[in-house]
Amino acid sequence: MTNQQSKVRPAQEQKSSQGDALPELLRHVQARENAPEQTKQRIKHQLKVHWCEKNKQRNKVKPWLMFGSMATAMSLVIGIVFTQFTMTTNVMLTTVYLENIQGLVKTSGLNINNQELVAGAMVETFADGYATLTLQTGGNLRLNHNSQLIINENNEFTLSYGTVYFDSGFEQSKKVPITLHTIHGNIQDIGTQFEVSSHRDGIQISVREGQINLDSGESIKSLYAGYQLVSDKAGLFQQYEILPTSSNWQWVNNAAPKFMLEGRDLYQFLIWITREHGITLVFRNDHIEKLSKVVTLHGDINNLTLEQALSTVFSTTELKYMLTQDKLEVYR
Repeated sequence: MTNQQSKVRPAQEQKSSQGDALPELLRHVQARENAPEQTKQRIKHQLKVHWCEKNKQRNKVKPWLMFGSMATAMSLVIGIVFTQFTMTTNVMLTTVYLENIQGLVKTSGLNINNQELVAGAMVETFADGYATLTLQTGGNLRLNHNSQLIINENNEFTLSYGTVYFDSGFEQSKKVPITLHTIHGNIQDIGTQFEVSSHRDGIQISVREGQINLDSGESIKSLYAGYQLVSDKAGLFQQYEILPTSSNWQWVNNAAPKFMLEGRDLYQFLIWITREHGITLVFRNDHIEKLSKVVTLHGDINNLTLEQALSTVFSTTELKYMLTQDKLEVYR
């Protein structure tokens, strides 16, 4: 018994010594300063984001756990479907470039190396300004004076205010639909040429070719070529007729993208210029149409009027033309 007590006594004495030293150590410890409020808020935000992301991951994982052994098979099926969807989506997406500006125009989000307008970019025209935006697939957007357009993702655009014209292009294989957002609703094009003027008090939509759908959130209205839809302050719509050769479209030609004539054939030129001016192209017979597809053109027609461009091009071919108010007839 005596030996056990002698073995224990030194340990108790050591513990007592450490206890006596603790108050002395604490006396030298200084209070820790509070972190700056900005740092606290940043950490809280990061924790919140991290927590949300983890929550999403858990929510995604839990349903799979319920299926047990079917998880692997189902994930393969979902993977295949998702891959196909992604491939389709990628095909539908298109890059937007700032091709040309006239007058006073302000831009943001522009890659000056290749003139690409990235998602979130903004183009704003002022009292004398025009802007021409081209899509990689061949379509184009044109901004009239005093307008602002924002480039979103997935072929979507926001017209903050002003007037924009969209042309999906004349090559059917390259046409890509877009969605145009306004404060009065969303406009979806269905392979077409159309103009939208949106302001605080109302919206005006004119269709030159094809069809559009206007989704106001309460209803969907379809509008076809040759018609114009106008709303008033109360949100009521009236529909009117508008000719493809109406003077209302004149500003569109001022902001038209350049047509590279060099190396193109006559048929391509004729399709382009008649669509630009809303006139009907007529060949007197099939032979004339086929011949137009093998006539190669050279030169430059930029900054020429309709009549000047036609006269310049046809002077280099053996074909002739007759131009009326709404029709261009080609013959030999």
